[in-house]
Amino acid sequence: MIVKKRPLNPAILVLWVFLSSGCTHLLPPPQDDLSARRVLARLVDNNPGLTRFKALGHIRMESADGNRSGRVAMAVVMPRKLRADWLNMMGQPLTSLVGDGETIRIWSAGDTKVYRLRQSPKALVKLIGIPLEIGDFQKILIGRPPLPSHTAVQYKESLDGIEELSLKNRWRREVAMIRVDRSTGRLLAMQVFDGHGRMQYETRWLQWRREGKYLLPVRIILESHSRDRLNLTVDRFWPDTEVPTSAFVLEAPPG
Repeated sequence: MIVKKRPLNPAILVLWVFLSSGCTHLLPPPQDDLSARRVLARLVDNNPGLTRFKALGHIRMESADGNRSGRVAMAVVMPRKLRADWLNMMGQPLTSLVGDGETIRIWSAGDTKVYRLRQSPKALVKLIGIPLEIGDFQKILIGRPPLPSHTAVQYKESLDGIEELSLKNRWRREVAMIRVDRSTGRLLAMQVFDGHGRMQYETRWLQWRREGKYLLPVRIILESHSRDRLNLTVDRFWPDTEVPTSAFVLEAPPG
C-alpha cells in the first residue's frame, strides 16, 4: 500500500519561513542615535589606559541568607584577572577568591581544599548573587558600564539634569538602561535586562574621587533582581601599580 504524502499547508509554510528568517525583512534593527552613541563611547572609555590596580575597602553583602561585612583587598589585571581577599581584623585573609582568566578558585581559612568553578559569563552569581563575569565587575570598579554586545543606543529621556540612554538588541528589546549626570558627565546607574524585559541587576556609582590622572568610583552598590546586594566603599586605590602573576595563583596551605 502506497501512502501519499499530503502537501504542506501553505499557511504553515509561510509561518515557518517567517520564523526561521527571524522576521528580518519586517523588523529592521534599531538605529543608533549618534549623539547618544558619542556619550556612550565616552563612558566606555572612562579612565583610558588603566589596566591594573590594587584597592582596599569595606564590603557589605546582603541576601535572604543574612548579611556579612568586612574589609576586602583586591588586585586586578584587566581584562579578566581578579584577586579578592576578605580580611580579618589582623589583615589576614579569611576567604580568598582568585580568577585567572579561565578558572575561579576559592579558599577559606581552616579549609584544606580549594574550590574551583569555570570563569563563565555569570560565574559571580554563585558567589555574590549578581549575574556578572569578572571582566564586567572590573569595568564597574573603574567606572565603566559593562555593555551587552551588538546593541544600538538611543536617548530615552532627560529629566532633572539626568540623561537616560537605552540599549536595544536586534529585536528592539531594551537590554540595558544607563543614567548619566548631564552636568558632570559622570555615570550614575545602569540596569541590565534579559531578553524579556526582566531586570538582571542594577549598578549605582554613588561617589567618585580623583586619583592622579584617573577619576574613580569609590562607592558602588550592585543589586540583583532577587534583592541580593553588594555595597563596596573603596578607601584606598593604587592605580597602575605592579601586580605579580603570583597574585592569581591560589593553593590551600598544607593541613
